[in-house]
Amino acid sequence: MLLELFVTILAGLFVALCVALYRYPYLDRDLPEIALGVRVLGRIRDRVRKQQTIVDVFLSMRNNPKFTNKPFLLFQDEVLTYDDVDRLSNKFANYVLKASGLKCGDTIAMFMHNEPAFIWTWLGFAKLGIKCAFLNYNLRSKSLLHCITVSHAKAIVVGKAPELLGAVKDLLTELQANDIAVWVKGAPPTPNPENCLRWVDEPVENQSDVAIPRSQRKDVDMGDTCVYIYTSGTTGLPKPAKITYKRINTTLHILDLFNITSDDIVYSSLPLYHSSAFLICFISSLQRGATVALRTKFSASHFWTDCCHFNATVVMYIGEICRYLLATPQHPDETRHRVRMAVGNGLRPDIWTQFQNRFNIPVIGEFYGATEGNMFFRNCYGKVGAIGRVSPLIKLVRPFHLIKYEYETAEPIRDENGRCVKVGLGQPGLLIVRIDKIALFDGYAGKKEHTQKKVLTNVFKEGDQYFNSGDIITLSKDYYLYFNDRIGDTFRWKGENVATTEVSQVLGDFPAVFEANVYGVEVTGNSDGRAGMAAITLKEDATLDRKKLFAHVTSSLPNYACPRFLRLQKEMATTSTYKHTKTELTKEGFDPKCIKEPLYFMDMDSKEYVPLDEALYQQIIDRKVKL
Repeated sequence: MLLELFVTILAGLFVALCVALYRYPYLDRDLPEIALGVRVLGRIRDRVRKQQTIVDVFLSMRNNPKFTNKPFLLFQDEVLTYDDVDRLSNKFANYVLKASGLKCGDTIAMFMHNEPAFIWTWLGFAKLGIKCAFLNYNLRSKSLLHCITVSHAKAIVVGKAPELLGAVKDLLTELQANDIAVWVKGAPPTPNPENCLRWVDEPVENQSDVAIPRSQRKDVDMGDTCVYIYTSGTTGLPKPAKITYKRINTTLHILDLFNITSDDIVYSSLPLYHSSAFLICFISSLQRGATVALRTKFSASHFWTDCCHFNATVVMYIGEICRYLLATPQHPDETRHRVRMAVGNGLRPDIWTQFQNRFNIPVIGEFYGATEGNMFFRNCYGKVGAIGRVSPLIKLVRPFHLIKYEYETAEPIRDENGRCVKVGLGQPGLLIVRIDKIALFDGYAGKKEHTQKKVLTNVFKEGDQYFNSGDIITLSKDYYLYFNDRIGDTFRWKGENVATTEVSQVLGDFPAVFEANVYGVEVTGNSDGRAGMAAITLKEDATLDRKKLFAHVTSSLPNYACPRFLRLQKEMATTSTYKHTKTELTKEGFDPKCIKEPLYFMDMDSKEYVPLDEALYQQIIDRKVKL
């Protein structure tokens, strides 16, 4: 009797499961996804409750006999274990304690290339509760000074590369005026090093590696900023996004979602000042007990050779890297490696399969996330071009929406009641994410309006708040997410976000330029993103010295931000509220057949903006001229 009842119950459950799967075919994927999310959320909440910071997580790994002497960082022929990184960071922290006067809660800036010293220098500061602002090593002049001062850094640590020190030396007067100390890695020059520079490698090496007591960071709270990672927004100059200890506790588990294990070796040539490299590659690998292999800068010709050298099993990418790799000649190492997965974002659908097949990569782990954002999607299901999958059940626990927007103003469209309007399945919409206790938005350091501009209020009901991603996303009818475009004042070129307002300000500083409107244009046959172009007007009776303008632009901006094309206008096109219009300019591009106004091209060989005629235009399209 009991056996018959048991069989009946099992049969009923089986039938119910079949009906559920028939009515809702995503259940078999959703349930494991939700279970994983619950486990991860439980771990995060447990660490937050215990006030465990990333330093505590690192020390728990270092003190685990399984990981103490396990390789943690690989760089060129150098191998550092968890214990090595711990001791080096202790030496640096003890030096800071004795020689700097810095204390818990202070901020310093780091201006360094990828190398193990970046990691143990940051960790040394973190052991003291000191915040670090990670500076883009391509920045120069006013942009660099802005990033240092907006973080309220009391010192800047400069890497060994001579060009980094040269960039900082150009700002010494301003740094001294702001009482910002300059610490330099490497050996000082002989016989007379500058008195205003502090060379730190030798004194650090002579310090004790005794452990730093937790009391040195006892005042650190989970809501405090651990690091600043800069992101370009609609205000032009880079903004320091606050990466709190709580947020780092969340990013610790990102690679859990891709099944990375302690046996993996994760290779990254992405700059550590980026969130992809620091938060996702390094921080998340640390929690998994994996090994991280670094390269100073990305090199397409050495990428697969590095993978073989390090025995890498996972590689980190951004979409541009994939295109650069496909553009290289075939190499034996490109299929001789042990890479089982590539994890990253921005892999375009048109090269997805080609990239995976040519380089023999079994799994692509594409994700979507913003440095300062409060949403993360992932696609490890093999769906070409998708950035993630969110079924109706998953969407209930991930409160985001896609809404209608005005492209020209980059503002959401609201109905007669002042509420935002959702788009349907298959329609592109502006991604917004509800801000709550789980999906936090910590904002930026500096002006409060920068943070306020990213927050939408009264979206669907009175008092609600949503993070405005600025990205246009489509949710397909089978519930896969696809990235469409960015709105606002940024575009991507050669793997970097370019803030048009910053470029406009630089052009406006040139004596002859009255006004500048900067935007990105597509270049037929080129897959590096959108090239910078500027429509400019001149001051009355002024003439344009194109050679001097070239020198001004290249000395003030990173190479990727320099506008490749100029369009000289008599009058700037604006909206009724005097905002620059970009839509028509972007559509017209730089084709001299369509544009009667003078056009100029940034010629790297002659170091001048040269007239752009139909012959030169064709050479650019045929990729016979370097952009």
